[in-house]
Amino acid sequence: MAALSPMSEREAAATFKLLLIGDSGTGKSSLLLRFTDDTWLQPDEVSATIGVDFKVKMMEVDGKRYKLTIWDTAGQERFRTLTSSYYRGAQGVILVYDVSNRSTFDHLQLWFTELDTYSSSRDVVKMIVGNKSDKDTAGSREVSRKEGEAFAKRMGTLFVESSAKTKTGVREAFVDVVRSNQNVALVGSKVVLVPYREEHVSTYHEWMKDEELQRLTGSEPLTLDAEYEMCRNWRDDQDKCTFIILDPSAERYRVGGLAEKFGGMVGDVNLFLYTSDDREWAEVELMIAEPDARHKGFGREAVLIMMQYGIQSLRITRFECKIGDTNIFSLKLFESIGFKETTRSAVFQEVTLEYVVAGGENRWPSFESVEVGS
Repeated sequence: MAALSPMSEREAAATFKLLLIGDSGTGKSSLLLRFTDDTWLQPDEVSATIGVDFKVKMMEVDGKRYKLTIWDTAGQERFRTLTSSYYRGAQGVILVYDVSNRSTFDHLQLWFTELDTYSSSRDVVKMIVGNKSDKDTAGSREVSRKEGEAFAKRMGTLFVESSAKTKTGVREAFVDVVRSNQNVALVGSKVVLVPYREEHVSTYHEWMKDEELQRLTGSEPLTLDAEYEMCRNWRDDQDKCTFIILDPSAERYRVGGLAEKFGGMVGDVNLFLYTSDDREWAEVELMIAEPDARHKGFGREAVLIMMQYGIQSLRITRFECKIGDTNIFSLKLFESIGFKETTRSAVFQEVTLEYVVAGGENRWPSFESVEVGS
């Protein structure tokens, strides 16, 4: 693979999974076709979606490129079991109703229930779209804009009215969902966690030149280009949840972007997501790279925030961590949280510990999830 410069990496597109749900006949497929191909077909030219349709759209939002993978699901009851699996990993969901058909609006509550049942993330961005707003001129509207806005406010979602026929509100619906999902900071009393992005890579690359960190993390040094490639791959991988740990009081490594807003880089904390027997679990990784940031409680709070985020937003029921058997401090840290040793490997010289969610986690230190700009 040819070497990629930091600038070209920044131009690489992030993947964003988006679902369209709602009753059959609300115009979901027409919305999608208008957005992806700028095409509108007469109603008698559009056939009902059978199961799931799929389209890809490249777009730019606030100077960042995204590859949208958009899933158009069937609204008919007989396809519900088929489409339920497509909720997993969705970062945004657009719930569509027809402003000229009140029953499709009344059924939104059922669609919200289904979304809550099958979605793997409680932080998924939700947008209600009142489609076919062009029917205002025909006098056939049954749901007012005010009523749609009030319901969206009650459900805590975004809202827009649209018309696939006239293009009104179509692009806005998709752009607003992507924009709302761009950046989340998890703010604790000692540390702030922000998503791992290209602006962090050069500092992370310098950290990983340290032989002691390589030994403790079981890592091998990568080239700077390879680090940028890994950052992009991890960002796009829906089964990896990677955050940089910031010390709000630190001036060192204020690298711009979110780090400039919230503090200096001191380490990272990650969740790698898995499913076994229909239950979600995650492997936890922690690294405090800056020596002067150790033994200050930063690592413990970062792990607790990350685990709470996993429990609340990703529905994680069990956590694992693998730690080198000579890394006594990390072993004691995870044991103090409640992890129990399950296996010890002489071959890999590591200990596997497990934490099973039991309901007492609400006593852990709290954190605030903050939506921030780039």
